[in-house]
Amino acid sequence: MRLDPVYLAASEPTAERAATRRSFLLAGTTFVAGVSLGAAGHVSARTSAQTPAPPAALDRERRELRRLSTTAP
Repeated sequence: MRLDPVYLAASEPTAERAATRRSFLLAGTTFVAGVSLGAAGHVSARTSAQTPAPPAALDRERRELRRLSTTAP
């Protein structure tokens, strides 16, 4: 029986902590900036959009329901 030598590969060197921390902070800052700009854009787009007037039939129904709720027995 013959034993052959076994060679183990060395593990990969780990990334520096500063580079990892820097990339995490950059990603977090980018996310927060994107969310805040997206929210501001959504609010401005929502307020600038004109809301269409309700149809006349719906308006009549609302008036009738309002009348029934205040004056009907």
